[in-house]
Amino acid sequence: MRLHHTARHYAKTWFPMDLVITSIDVASFCIIQSAGLDGMNAKGSCGSACVISYLSIFRLLRLIKMPYCFTHVESRLVRNLSETQLELMSLFKRLVEFIFVIHVIACFWFGIYRWTGDTADSWVQSFTQQHDEKSYLYFTALQWSMAQFTFASTEIVPRNLPERIYASVAIIVGLVAFSAFLSSVIGSMAHLRQLRSHQRVQETTLRKFLTEQNCPPQLTMRIWSIVGRMASQRKQYADRKDVAALAIIPENLMMELNAQIYYPVLSVHPLFRHLGSEHDKVFEKLCHLAVSDVLLSTEQDLFNPRTRAEYVYFVARGELLYQRGSIEDGKDSEFVAKRGTWLSEAAIWMPWEHNGRAVAVDSSSVVAIAVDKFQSVMRTEYGAWPGACKYAKLFVQHANALRISDQEFTDIWVNQEQMKEMVRLAFEEDTVPVMRVVDPSEFTNARRMHFLRHEHRVRR
Repeated sequence: MRLHHTARHYAKTWFPMDLVITSIDVASFCIIQSAGLDGMNAKGSCGSACVISYLSIFRLLRLIKMPYCFTHVESRLVRNLSETQLELMSLFKRLVEFIFVIHVIACFWFGIYRWTGDTADSWVQSFTQQHDEKSYLYFTALQWSMAQFTFASTEIVPRNLPERIYASVAIIVGLVAFSAFLSSVIGSMAHLRQLRSHQRVQETTLRKFLTEQNCPPQLTMRIWSIVGRMASQRKQYADRKDVAALAIIPENLMMELNAQIYYPVLSVHPLFRHLGSEHDKVFEKLCHLAVSDVLLSTEQDLFNPRTRAEYVYFVARGELLYQRGSIEDGKDSEFVAKRGTWLSEAAIWMPWEHNGRAVAVDSSSVVAIAVDKFQSVMRTEYGAWPGACKYAKLFVQHANALRISDQEFTDIWVNQEQMKEMVRLAFEEDTVPVMRVVDPSEFTNARRMHFLRHEHRVRR
């Protein structure tokens, strides 16, 4: 965490407002303490204290922060909560907002007494004869405020014209606010009922199908276990296909969004880390056209031996168990692939068949790169294509060297130092500026020859 960036951001955003609010609070406290007054008796005895007290209404400026606070909390919790839990949290947020509005109206109701003073008959005077505590007066005002929202009975009635006007406005505000709160609660409960009903329909249909097909009990239990885990996983993590709003986002913003989503996963590979930092537009295009998400449940296969590799896989969440197909049970026949591990990179650079089996140990998420789409995108990018060709040549040479020396070369080959060196050698001349693609027919004969010579020199 960079403290100087945080301090600079705070100084440009919330610091001026916090400074004004704090200055008013400090000035009000100092004046009242110097006059030897308490909060209840300062209203009519010290004019300066009254002015500062009225200015303390600027404390309500803190309410501007509430939407940002709620948004920040929701963004933190949305990653770990299911849709049902998020809906319940939304209900709790509406309840807190409703209680806060009641609190504000109660404070203004008591503030009218402070504004009118002791000379006018007020509702406070009828209660201070028996109870002079501030806590009792606050909860009395709070009860009156709740009565305006829920139309409940109360023994508190306005005693003067300002209180009568404020009570009339509070009834109208309470009618609108309570109706909005009640409708939101009903809508949330209906949404929760709809979520549960859809799940129940799916479970009923599956149970009926398995019963009609006379499925064995053991197989039925395994199917129910996998279905339950997949359902809980999809509740916790949203699938891209279920987000309909992504379809209306412009393509350039969608490319940038995909790059931000997939870069933390793909950047563990030196080649993709180089593309993301030095060729950001190429990386955005790759993430938009060639990258997709794959959700795996427990014991679900990702690929099997002796099948053609069409994707490169990066483990984003969970664990995969990779088992060599040609080795019998032994210490070297299994490998656990966690986040930061990729599989079947060789499929990009040469014809490749999986020589092992990858199965999910628990609920996992994998980022898949389509080999054919990756190659088609890289062919159209003049700046990164020469370096990618050099890297492919170095990769194939290293793979052949491993095979000649009878060393193991599997779907999982992770040698960070070797790959960093290969990327450095492939893109060591990558500082040459990328030329603008222009049709050579626009040049004269002399300039056309100069253009072709320069292009040949850059490619070389």
